[in-house]
Amino acid sequence: MSRRQLGVLTPWYPSLGNPVLGNFVAEWSRLAAGGFDVRVVNSVEWPGGPAELVEAHRRAFDEVVARMARAGALDARGDFGRITRVPHVLVSGWSVPERAESAVRAVAAALPDFEADVLHGHVGYFGGLVAARLAPAGARVVVTEHSSEARTVLADPRGRELYAEVLERASALTCVSGPVRDLFLEHLPEHRDKVVVIPNPVDFAGAPRRAGLPDSLDRWAFVGGLTELKGVRRLLAAFTAFASGRARASLDLFGDGPLRAELDQAVAAAGLGGRVTFHGNVPKATVLEALPAFDVLVGPSRYETFHLAVSEAVAAGLPVVVTRSGGPEEALGDTMRLCGRFIDVADSPDEILDAVADLEQHLGTLDLDGARAELDARFGPAAVRARLADLYGVEPWGDPPHSPRATATPPERVEVFARRTWRSPAVEPQIALARSAGADVEVVGVPQPAARPAPLTVSQRALRKAGRLLARLRPPQPTGGGPGTVALLGDMTSAADVATFWSAHPSVRPSVELDPTDFGRPPVDAHAAPAR
Repeated sequence: MSRRQLGVLTPWYPSLGNPVLGNFVAEWSRLAAGGFDVRVVNSVEWPGGPAELVEAHRRAFDEVVARMARAGALDARGDFGRITRVPHVLVSGWSVPERAESAVRAVAAALPDFEADVLHGHVGYFGGLVAARLAPAGARVVVTEHSSEARTVLADPRGRELYAEVLERASALTCVSGPVRDLFLEHLPEHRDKVVVIPNPVDFAGAPRRAGLPDSLDRWAFVGGLTELKGVRRLLAAFTAFASGRARASLDLFGDGPLRAELDQAVAAAGLGGRVTFHGNVPKATVLEALPAFDVLVGPSRYETFHLAVSEAVAAGLPVVVTRSGGPEEALGDTMRLCGRFIDVADSPDEILDAVADLEQHLGTLDLDGARAELDARFGPAAVRARLADLYGVEPWGDPPHSPRATATPPERVEVFARRTWRSPAVEPQIALARSAGADVEVVGVPQPAARPAPLTVSQRALRKAGRLLARLRPPQPTGGGPGTVALLGDMTSAADVATFWSAHPSVRPSVELDPTDFGRPPVDAHAAPAR
């Protein structure tokens, strides 16, 4: 008897290029894998430039994606199921509702026969809308809202219309915290009975953890984006003051973002170059392995719907200092008496310093084991799995299986199209993967520019330049099994790029990303009839 099918629709999901994007969606999906065959459909936004450029090349772009879908070139194998990445091109200046409609069109075109017993959409105005529009008649639809941007979307009349449409089709909308639920009830009170709170699952029992409480709080950790919303300026100001009297003090930041350059300059100006470490975006497993080496996690966010990193720090045995920023005070609640201190959202670093000092003086009063037990009972895997089973309309299931990795057959050659070489971090991990598997790799692109270039325009000069770069792609050669040449499109973020590529090289197998478990999928059939 075949297992039940779960389709996970999401705009965020970890990849080789961005291993932290949508970690929480991966956790929800992993949890479901014990009871379902899981297929993740990740709609990926590619900035396309002005409307006239995108429209001029949309047909060719859509044809490339359709042919890739038929050949399986959008798919990769994850640890517990198939992942399908569906790229869609955005027009500059599009609103969130316009972007959401684009995601629906792209997934519908790439997967016209998509079937599942249950569809779970993450981020209501993206994955939720895709699930609501594409769900088969008898399928159950569940939607989870994590995003801090829900406030902005609900404030827009068209955004509210889309959310209302999602809630009409869905059996339930789960919110990761009470403040998120309250937001929906304020704008869409008629759907009160469908809106429930289920926190993000956290594996408290399985997480690596400290052997005991620290003696001091010298080693600080931060996990999150380097953005204004995450309060990183306040964090660095607090650590700068803290470190002035503590020779052993250090700060490690796991994450990346637009404030990285500014923070680098501030670290250099403060003379803290050897004591502040920026790790960038690293896989979640790497962060969890690293956390037990620190003494305290500081989370100074200005707004959070949940703040997964704080609960994961408690799982790792770290005391925490975190703002009352929405989700954290509900997630931790009275358990904070056992594991840390709350502080207010502010610009001044003083309260961070006061909280760390107070926590350090009272380390003996903490009970991290007790905190883990309390939180595990509320949103550990077993607790969330039971709630999910009820929403999915099935009996509870056990732990998910661990899928064995497939044996990869690497291509003989991988061409990485990197027209915008300022985006090279998006493809560097895939380049390393291909080389480690023995493939010959060539990056096709231009020298690193001094500054981020303007978007590609409709000028013939720009298109000719793109064509000259693409012309360097070599045709596939005879091979003993795997594909001869794979053109990695991970950096081809415009309709013009993709259209020009396909026109010049219809027989080269394109791929959105390299599959870490299976390089050897059949090449795209260049002679297949165009999709209609």
